[in-house]
Order: sequence, then C-alpha cells, then structure tokens
Amino acid sequence: MGELAKGTTQLTPVESLRACVLIEEALKRLVFLGKLIREQKTEKRSHLTAAMGDDVIRLIGEQQDLEKMHQLLVKDKEELHGLQDRETLRATERQLQEASAKLKEANRDLCRNLRQTPDIHANMLKLNHERQRAEDWLTETLHELKASNTFKCLTDNVAQEKHAQERLAEARRRNREMSQAVRLLECELRKEEAEFAESRRATSIEVAALKQELQRLKSKAGVKLAFTEAAMVAQLEGKQWQLVQEEKRLGKELEMLQKEADEEAFLQRANADFRNKLIRQLQNEKEAYQLLHDKMNAEKQQELTTLLERRKSLSRALSAAQSRMEEERQCREAAAQEQKEAWICLQRERQKDQKEEAALLLQHCARAFLKRVKDAEAKAKAAKKKPRERKKQHNNEQSAWRRRGRQDDVKVDQPEAAEEENEA
Repeated sequence: MGELAKGTTQLTPVESLRACVLIEEALKRLVFLGKLIREQKTEKRSHLTAAMGDDVIRLIGEQQDLEKMHQLLVKDKEELHGLQDRETLRATERQLQEASAKLKEANRDLCRNLRQTPDIHANMLKLNHERQRAEDWLTETLHELKASNTFKCLTDNVAQEKHAQERLAEARRRNREMSQAVRLLECELRKEEAEFAESRRATSIEVAALKQELQRLKSKAGVKLAFTEAAMVAQLEGKQWQLVQEEKRLGKELEMLQKEADEEAFLQRANADFRNKLIRQLQNEKEAYQLLHDKMNAEKQQELTTLLERRKSLSRALSAAQSRMEEERQCREAAAQEQKEAWICLQRERQKDQKEEAALLLQHCARAFLKRVKDAEAKAKAAKKKPRERKKQHNNEQSAWRRRGRQDDVKVDQPEAAEEENEA
C-alpha cells in the first residue's frame, strides 16, 4: 500500500480488502480508547484541576495588581523629576525597584505553575478532537476503499495537514522572529527610556541647580544693589560735604595768600629801602677802607725797604762768621790728627813689648813642661818597684803639675788679655 501510495491511489481488490480490515481494526481501537478515557474521569481530579486553576488565576490577579502599581510609580517618578524634593524621588525610585522585583518574581511563579499544572481539560478536548478527526479520516478512507479501491481523500487530507503543519511551523518561526525582534526592541526601548530618564534627571538636576544659582544671584544682586545704592548716596553726600569744606578751606587759603601777598609787598619795599641804605653804607665803608689800605700799604712798603737793608747786613755778617768757623774746624781737625798719630805710635810700642814678654813666658813654660815630662818618666821607672808609693807619688806630682799648669796658664792669659786691650 505504501508503494502504491507513492505512485497512484488506485489499489487492487485484495489490497483494498486488507486495508479495509486494518482500518476497521484501528477504528475499533480508537472507539475503545475514547470510552476508556471518558470512564477514567473522576470527581477528585476535577476538584484538583479547579484548585490549580484558582492558583493560576490568583497569580494572574497579583501580577495585574503589581503592573498597575508599577505604572503608578513610574508616573509619580516622572512627575517628581522637576521638583526639588529629592527624598521623595529617592523613595519613589526604591518603591519602583521593589515593585519591578516583585513583578518579575510573580511572572516567574506564574510560568512555573503553568508548566507544572497544565490545562488538563483543554488537553483532553484537544485529544478527543484529534481522535475524532482521525476516526473521520479513517471512515472516509474505508468508504472510499470499499467503493472505488482508492484512498485519494486520505492523501488529500494528509497533504492538507502537512501543508497546515508547514504553515503552522512558518507562523511559529515568524512568531519567534517577531518575538525576538520585539524583545530586542523592548530592550532598546528600555535602554532608551533609561537614557532618557537619566538625561532628564540630569537635566532636572541641572535646571534645579541653575534655579538655585539664579535665586542666589538674584538675592545677592538685590542685597549688593541696595548696599551699593546706599553706599553711592552716602558717598555723594560725603563728596558734597567735602566740596563745601574744600571751598571753605580754599577761601581761607585765599585770604591768607592775600595777606601774605600784602606782607610780601611790604617786605619787598622795606627790603629795597634797606638794600639801598646798605649799599650807600658799604660804598662809604669801601672808600674809607681804600684810604686806610693805601696808607697801610705805604707804611708796609717802608718797613719792607728797611727789612731788606737789614737782611743784606745780616748776610754779610753771616758770611764772615761762616769763614771763621771753617778755619776753626780745620785747626781742630789737624790737632786731632796729630793726637791720633801719637796715640797709634804709643800703642804699637806697647804691643811690641807685650809680644816680647809673651815669647819669654812661652819659653819658660816649655822648659818647665819638658822638665816635668822627664821627672815623670823617671818616677815611672821607680814606680815599677813600688807600685803603691809610685802611684801615690804620681798622684801628688800630677796634682802639683796641674797646679803649676794652671798658674802658667793664668800668666799666659794675662799678657794675651793685655794685648787684646791694647789692640782695642
């Protein structure tokens, strides 16, 4: 039958009979299945289904209430954006966030309940409808097979159902695409709404700040204007008072300057009279001083002539005294030279005598020394026989010899000292 369905819907009588038997058997089983399902419905299951439906209805009602509250809060938030009550705006935003969280939770609970508790009655109705349609298709096919050994109606129904399934799949695909596009648009819309709300909030804050700044500037400008006006009035009055005082001061200064000018003119006249009088007096004194100067000049000139003559006489006396002093000096130098030469001759004679005495003394000392040396040698020979006596005698001789040597040295030193004194 499957091979025939691929090429044509016409069957042989045997194949048609087989198909009819199979279809009748399938119809019997479908009828039996429908009766079995109807008998299994109980009152307890109906009550459970009703309770589950009530829960779903309750969740849907709560979700609707939350949506209404969310809309009201959004509206309140939009109204509060332009106001200055920021605390109320923050409280509204917190309530809006809580309502959004509750709405999401309610939607999640509703989806969970719908997945866990499907609509059994609707499912049963759909199942009965599908079974009834299958029975109708099989009945029509059975009548067609018995009548004309074909199953064209079945193939047509299958093709229609397939076409309907394709349309349904296409519709589902489009629905999914549209849902995805809607979700994307909703995301973009929420993003735009958030950006718009943020910009609006920033604009509102900026407008509020500008209003506050404007109000502050107005109050400040008003206070400053009033203060400036009062200051300008006071300054103007002060300037007027200063001008009056300056005018009075200048009037007094003018009077004082006039008095000073009069006094200055009087002083100038008095000064001119005094200068003229002083000039005449100085001229008289100059003439008297000139006469006195001429007289004193003549006297001084006479004194100068007398002093010059006296200077000439003193110069002549000085020249004579200098010549006499030069002659006396030459005489003294000649006498001193003669005395020096006589003293030098005397000293030379004394030095010669001292040298002779010294030579004699040296000869005497040399002879005494040689004699002592010979005596010492003789005593040394005798001392070999008597060591102790010889040593004692030697010591005595040595001491005597030292005493003699000292005396001789003193005698020699005395002529040398005298000679040095003579040379000096």
